[in-house]
Amino acid sequence: MGGFEGNGNIATQDNFDRRADKAVSNSDIPHRLVISYVYTLPVGRGKRFLGNTNPWVDGVLGGWRVSGVQQYQSGVPVWVLSNQTTGLNGQGDERANVNSNVPLKNPAWNGDPNNAPYINPAAFSRPAEFT
Repeated sequence: MGGFEGNGNIATQDNFDRRADKAVSNSDIPHRLVISYVYTLPVGRGKRFLGNTNPWVDGVLGGWRVSGVQQYQSGVPVWVLSNQTTGLNGQGDERANVNSNVPLKNPAWNGDPNNAPYINPAAFSRPAEFT
């Protein structure tokens, strides 16, 4: 078998049947949340803590802020490729066939990608030569 690809290869499978290429974009990220925040610490002149301190202490300990940006997003689509090198699309690899009645999620998946892959390799097969 070949491998799995995220963003990358965008070759046409069949120039005479472009409908075979209809799919979700390889850069599609359907869910994305970005959170940014700034919090001024209540320390220094006029604040809750050390509010009556001298200017030197206020210059060192006052006016501090805590800020951050958090980003959460879903992953990009995955392509399943066969490593045969017929060169039909000029890239040296072809899309794998999906085997019907075989689960796409690996039955051996236990949450640890080091033990078993999430995607079931048995769900895919190498296409016939020059197809």
